[in-house]
Amino acid sequence: MRMRTATPVLLLLVLAACSPGGGSSPVSAQAVPPVPPPTREVRSLILPLDSYEQSAADIRAMAAAQDVRMKRCMERKGLRWQVIPQPPAEAPTELNRRRYGIIEPKISRVFGYHMTPDTPQRKRYDSASRERLRNLTRKESVAAFGHDGESGCDLAAYESLVKGGKPDYSMFNRISGDTYEASMKDPRVLKAMSSWSACMKKKGYDYSHPVKAASDREWMKSRRPTRKELATATSDVSCQKSSRITRIWYAAEKQLQGRVIKKNSEELKAFRSVTQARNEAVRDALKQD
Repeated sequence: MRMRTATPVLLLLVLAACSPGGGSSPVSAQAVPPVPPPTREVRSLILPLDSYEQSAADIRAMAAAQDVRMKRCMERKGLRWQVIPQPPAEAPTELNRRRYGIIEPKISRVFGYHMTPDTPQRKRYDSASRERLRNLTRKESVAAFGHDGESGCDLAAYESLVKGGKPDYSMFNRISGDTYEASMKDPRVLKAMSSWSACMKKKGYDYSHPVKAASDREWMKSRRPTRKELATATSDVSCQKSSRITRIWYAAEKQLQGRVIKKNSEELKAFRSVTQARNEAVRDALKQD
């Protein structure tokens, strides 16, 4: 299913590389510990641009509406399409959970730098989605996605929900990414990173800043965190606390985003307007279908 959503440049994108094959990976092939809820510190990391983001519930509703429209389109062609119920939306407080690195002690001790596992509901949904694609006949596949894999009922379903305009995600992602990159060069952040790095060296680790530690290629070699990775991540969080880097970094980016919003007010206003119009179209589609 085609999904177009705003994707700010988060550390999460770097950390995804720690999961061989992409996506979330289990920490163990056996029973996986439950993922702890976001800490108070994580919940407090609210940035000005967050208000322009699609909520997890909105993204879920969009996917559900597309799925129903896909079914209707396929049925008009005399073909089948199985609608799969969406799993519960993730907590909105997790939006910036890894933007500044691994900052939660419990996460570092259990999952290291690896992505936390999906919920059972998400795993079942993903499994059902893969099974649906595998079971499509050649004719059904072409009808659903076109010969190019980018058209067919998939495109038609999406287009039917964005008649009021398509949000300029490239603009939003650029702005979000630019403020993130700029925040890393802020003198206050650089000083905090230096303090964090010195703390890590005392513990036997040589990294210039948290992103370097999180994206160490050594962590990508295994599907679950090694003892070394867990020890490194735990030390990382400890040094973040002592250096106060998370709060300093967050404050710097929050300030930058405030300026960027004023500078790009018209573009962001249009982005929000189009996004809201699409959300209304999705709600209407779900009521009708």
